[in-house]
Amino acid sequence: MAKILIIGCGAIGTQLAHVLAANGHQVTGLKRNPPKSDTGEIDYFTADITSPADLKDLPTDFDALYFIVSPDGRSEESYRNIYESGLNNLLNKFSLAGSKPHWIFVSSTSVYGQSQGDWVDEDSIAQPENATSKLIRQAEQKLIELDKGNIVVRFSGIYGPGREYLLRMAMQAPAIQKSPPYFTNRIHQQDCIGVLAFLLERRLILPQCGKSCHGWPNI
Repeated sequence: MAKILIIGCGAIGTQLAHVLAANGHQVTGLKRNPPKSDTGEIDYFTADITSPADLKDLPTDFDALYFIVSPDGRSEESYRNIYESGLNNLLNKFSLAGSKPHWIFVSSTSVYGQSQGDWVDEDSIAQPENATSKLIRQAEQKLIELDKGNIVVRFSGIYGPGREYLLRMAMQAPAIQKSPPYFTNRIHQQDCIGVLAFLLERRLILPQCGKSCHGWPNI
């Protein structure tokens, strides 16, 4: 059993918490407004990561930490609040406590700057041009510099309950671009949860089997 902290318990974070609890882990969810009632599988800690005072009593003895946050808006300030100020507050909190949990950082394919129809994969250069994506990329780099064993997951086009954009587009019967062909990459949020749960289990067993955790690829 591992002690897990999930920062950002939205749809994915909350469902992931229940999956991990069912797998025998002790899960704490950090959320600004936790639900008033739950099944009891998850311990909630009420905090806004942009406020150091809110994090004062946050425990630091976690084995692993998920960072699954969403900005309040599309502005540069909203992204800076969580991917810079919020992340720095958390890093300072754990550093002062001498705690070094494994990080699994949920990022975005927006960190790729390719815009000319290039094929994009894990080996593509991540040099975004817009300010919000630059902030996400800087957060990625900060965590990898902290520990090369930390994991960055770049999901693209998440869909599922509450994310009906693709369904609305399909119902509108939009024209399909054929020349040049248009490609997109989508993932169901339930598959996101499966990926994140799998990565935790793999990350936890690596030190036990004597294998190096360094050099994990961004996913």
